[in-house]
This record gives sequence, structure tokens and C-alpha cells, in this order.
Amino acid sequence: MAPRRQMATAIVLTVLGLFVSLMTHVVGQHLAGNHVGIVNYTHLFAESAGVLGGAAYIL
Repeated sequence: MAPRRQMATAIVLTVLGLFVSLMTHVVGQHLAGNHVGIVNYTHLFAESAGVLGGAAYIL
């Protein structure tokens, strides 16, 4: 782990991870013209839970 600025690093990586997950599973699918359904939102939720769990572990 980074010896300094752990909280800032965790927050930045969490926000970035949530943004990439949202773009991949929901926004990107809308822009591609695909149907966004429960599977997309389930993947978004699972990845978000993983990112938040990782941030909680660091903090």
C-alpha cells in the first residue's frame, strides 16, 4: 500500500472504478444502441460492490 495519501488514493480509484463500470455496462450500451436490461445493472452493481469493498479495505 502507499505509505502516504492512502485515503486520497482510495477515493480517486473508487470514483474512477465506478465511472468506468457505469460507462461500460450502462452508458456504453445505450450509446451502442443495445438494450440495457437487468443483466447490465447486475454487472454494474457487482463491480461497484467490489470497488467499494476494496476501498473499505484500504481505508
